Amino acid sequence: MKYALICAYNEEKNIADVIKDTQKYVDKIIVVNDGSTDKTLEQIKDFNNVIIISDGTNRGKGHALIEGFKYFLSTNGKYLVTLDADKQHDPSQIPAVSMLVEKGVADLVIGSRFARKKESKMPIFRIFFNVGVNLTMILVTGSFFADVSSGFRCYTREAIEAISKELKVYDYGIEPEILVEATKHNLRIATVPITCHYITKENDSFMRLAKSYLKFAWRHKWDALKKMFRIN
Repeated sequence: MKYALICAYNEEKNIADVIKDTQKYVDKIIVVNDGSTDKTLEQIKDFNNVIIISDGTNRGKGHALIEGFKYFLSTNGKYLVTLDADKQHDPSQIPAVSMLVEKGVADLVIGSRFARKKESKMPIFRIFFNVGVNLTMILVTGSFFADVSSGFRCYTREAIEAISKELKVYDYGIEPEILVEATKHNLRIATVPITCHYITKENDSFMRLAKSYLKFAWRHKWDALKKMFRIN
């Protein structure tokens, strides 16, 4: 059984459409309402096959993902697709993102926004910080990933069981942190191209992303230094 996990914060304008389109490609959907103060909950309460986890406080994307992972592991789900609630990701690409996982070729698949640059015009500040996070990831794990911070992914149940035990990051740094844990457990990670539609939002600011990525780099500074200077 294939589930989708959608984390939402003040997405009353988009969440219903995202759910409708996502339902075409998965069996069930988990929506984590991360302390929305608008009508997000009202927009999703009447959908079939949608499990709603609601937090009264906005605690960050990382916390929402972790809560969604926990719920998924309590079900009989075999695969889990994660995507955003703001229409940045196209649900029609779920089959492409999940294909390698379902065929047993990979444990985790990342949808890369850089593979289709003409169709996915990433804001310059995102490119800047993604480059920085990618460099940190190379130093920390010794591996290169085409798109470290992409949230459009597919996981096997076993992959989530392996990585979720150590996740304690509650902000945007959750995506690169997941890959750190995945490499520690020697999971097979693959990348497929996706498109991404960027929508400017007040609550998705430069400073929030910058703070999250800088915290990720700072958290792993000693790992990076050890790799650079080959210290055991």
